[in-house]
Amino acid sequence: MSARFSLPWLILAAAAAVAAGVLARRLARHSTPSGLDDAQTAWVDVQRAPRDPSRWAALGDSLGAVDDLNGAEQAYRTALLLGGDDPAIRGRFGFLLYSAGREQDALVELTAAQEARADLPLLSSTIAELRARLAKREASAAPSPPPPPPPPEPPAVSAALTPTPAPVAPAPDASVIPVTVTALGTFVVTVTVNDQPLALVVDTGASITAISRDAALTLGLAIDPDHTLHAFTANGPTIFSTTVLGSLALGGVRLEGMRAAICDQCAGPVAAGLLGLDAQAGLGLQLDIQTRTLRFMACAR
Repeated sequence: MSARFSLPWLILAAAAAVAAGVLARRLARHSTPSGLDDAQTAWVDVQRAPRDPSRWAALGDSLGAVDDLNGAEQAYRTALLLGGDDPAIRGRFGFLLYSAGREQDALVELTAAQEARADLPLLSSTIAELRARLAKREASAAPSPPPPPPPPEPPAVSAALTPTPAPVAPAPDASVIPVTVTALGTFVVTVTVNDQPLALVVDTGASITAISRDAALTLGLAIDPDHTLHAFTANGPTIFSTTVLGSLALGGVRLEGMRAAICDQCAGPVAAGLLGLDAQAGLGLQLDIQTRTLRFMACAR
């Protein structure tokens, strides 16, 4: 191999060696083995194949899980160097920065992953939430404009000639549905499936609606392993079993016979799955991040 072609590999090998030394010393300083088994296993895997970006990314996942954020960042950056800027790895790195409170850095990494067409759950909604939060913070830091001058005083009129009208309460806007914002910045709304309540994350980055297997069994839905959906996730191409929801309703608008994916990874402690774009479009919904509401488009009513 000529020097012209070997130089890039030498640079990559040197960077990997430096990162390996830093992470080896970092792992050695941990005195409590409990909770570090995954990180130790991931480190052994990296030593076996130090040029494999997926093993470095797995090490970043494990170190992030034990709150070693500096070590996790080093592992992710090494994975990106070796893996040619893989969008899925960059997205996982962005979510690590988000969990560490480094919102501006997280927005940069997650936006780059989205532009590279990374298919990760909650990617679009997290980016939108970060942009809104940073814009609000920037606006609050800007100096406030001086208040306008007060209007001129109206001429005095006899109170007997100007009775005070009774206050009128504004009519509720039936086209607006409030959503709950969790501590992680996700938007959760409660729909009804076959007239039973079900909390779902409003995910503008998910093309399909998904619920957990436990939720399907609780709702009495049959799981159809023969009718599957194919999707590309952070772990690569995935095949999901499906179920037919029967009816899915929100704010008086109803969808009949919609098929949803069975996805246990899409559920969490506050929601039983994801409300994907297929249901959002079918119901005629738009997510308003600023007011934290779902709004029905005119054609939906």
